[in-house]
Amino acid sequence: MNLGFALAAVAMHRAEARRVLDDAIGECRAVGNVRLEGWARAHVAGLALANGDAASAESEARTAAELLATSPGLRAWALGVRARALVRLGRAAEALEDARAAVATLDALDGLLQGESIPPLALVEALRACGEDATSAIASAKARLARRADRLGRDEWRASFLAIAENAATLAL
Repeated sequence: MNLGFALAAVAMHRAEARRVLDDAIGECRAVGNVRLEGWARAHVAGLALANGDAASAESEARTAAELLATSPGLRAWALGVRARALVRLGRAAEALEDARAAVATLDALDGLLQGESIPPLALVEALRACGEDATSAIASAKARLARRADRLGRDEWRASFLAIAENAATLAL
């Protein structure tokens, strides 16, 4: 699964990433590891979204969130990905519900195991899609991102971190 995640970060390796993640999903399902299957599906959802396939992203993220019901930090990441996909599908009200739930979990846990930048970005996108004021959500997303970047010890690490797609999108808000 980690190999699939790493490959997904490089556009020219996305097809290979999908194959690796699909294999991981099959292996997890075969041994009954629901949590890791959900984790792999959340990666597939993010990959589908990066590839512009919002319908697949929404479906995979929904399934991931269901599988991750007992892992709130990972579930919040999946809900954030689903919210972003829902915005692209024109289902803003549903997106806002998922984004708010994801951010509430992020706030309660004060961090996520993976995908921590996605719920705040999803909330901003959903608020805007619903025609609501996103000023406070933008400020919060940027402040959270800045705090995380400041914890990195080297300038090149911060630059690399801030160049990650969802982080760059947050900075561009």
